[in-house]
Amino acid sequence: MGKKPAQSAATRQKLIDAFWKLYTEKGVEQITVKEITDSAGCNRGTFYLHFKDVYDLLNQIEDSLFPDGILPPEEEGECQKLTIRQMIEKMAFCYEQNSRYITVLLGGHGDPRFAYRLKEHYMSILELLPLAENMDEISRRFFFEYCCGGIQAMIRFWLNTTPRLSVEDFILLAIRVVLPQYADAILSQLDKPLDSVLKKNPAGYEADSANLS
Repeated sequence: MGKKPAQSAATRQKLIDAFWKLYTEKGVEQITVKEITDSAGCNRGTFYLHFKDVYDLLNQIEDSLFPDGILPPEEEGECQKLTIRQMIEKMAFCYEQNSRYITVLLGGHGDPRFAYRLKEHYMSILELLPLAENMDEISRRFFFEYCCGGIQAMIRFWLNTTPRLSVEDFILLAIRVVLPQYADAILSQLDKPLDSVLKKNPAGYEADSANLS
């Protein structure tokens, strides 16, 4: 008879925790299954019940950091029904729950694939904004890369700063830094559905910003 689900989940988490302790000290390519199982008090067979190899373990951790609320492309429609405030709250919850992982993954020996995936998620949000509609394709790509690089740098700095801003304050600050021209208009509509805000054209944003002054 197999292990009970709760016991199996607890064992899996022990393996993850053992791996993560090692990963904070060295790169994934230097970590062995034996090191993980010795630290977790499990055998190799138990490890392979949950993971294909060390890289699969890391991939599963990273997969858990991209929940529904961070606007995955396949669920854009659902996410756009949220208000901006609800979107910020979902993102805040993700960062608060997973800061110990995100700090390391964006650190010196973190996984470049995670940084790329995080960039793709922010890219999917930026591409919905109308501010780059009049740019040619090359200019758009450079602009989005610039914005995404800035966001990731800000996340790294925020996670390693003491005392740390609350996550909600950090996200609001990031909006002002990355989108200064449209920040007042966006932040004045926090309780409006995301889709109604994103569908506005740049002239609409500029008009709203002018009305706030």
